Amino acid sequence: MKHMNQAAKYSGFIHTKPRYSIPDLEELLSIGRGTIYQAIKEGKLKTYVIGERKQQDGTSKAGRRFASPEAVDEYVALCEKEADQAA
Repeated sequence: MKHMNQAAKYSGFIHTKPRYSIPDLEELLSIGRGTIYQAIKEGKLKTYVIGERKQQDGTSKAGRRFASPEAVDEYVALCEKEADQAA
């Protein structure tokens, strides 16, 4: 992987980040949060969680969810393949 200050090109996107948060994915892919979480639930978009968040009641919750540039490219390729098959 290239240094995070350099752009790395994968499958049509020029990635400028080493990982993408859910809000980043919404902007990058021009899709809604619900669509992203559905893709994650269906195993179409691979993500990982970093850290944990403390709740006001003292309990812990999973931290922030991210997708790698490679996972984004795989998801886009899958969407394109599904669109081609549906046509």
